[in-house]
Amino acid sequence: MSADLKRQVKIKTGIVKRLRKELAMYEQEKVQNDKRVEDMRASGADTYDIRQAERVADESAMMIPDCKGRFDAAFSDLEKLVVRGTVTDRLFPRSPYQPPRE
Repeated sequence: MSADLKRQVKIKTGIVKRLRKELAMYEQEKVQNDKRVEDMRASGADTYDIRQAERVADESAMMIPDCKGRFDAAFSDLEKLVVRGTVTDRLFPRSPYQPPRE
């Protein structure tokens, strides 16, 4: 793999890792917020407070599909980049005496 391709793979890998963590965080946050709403209902909290907690839970839930879409797109980009680099190196192998390809 060329140095530029390795650099791109490293960047794309970092993006995928970050989005994976972000997705896990949103899913965990959704579970916590849903539990919080249920606890508030069980304890007989004020309806206004319950509605506010539901809004927060809904906002967290809305972020999951968006983040999942970004994760899927980033993973697809990384996969294409790795396949392209592998195929390029197999089709056009370099001897150690040749200068790097552009």
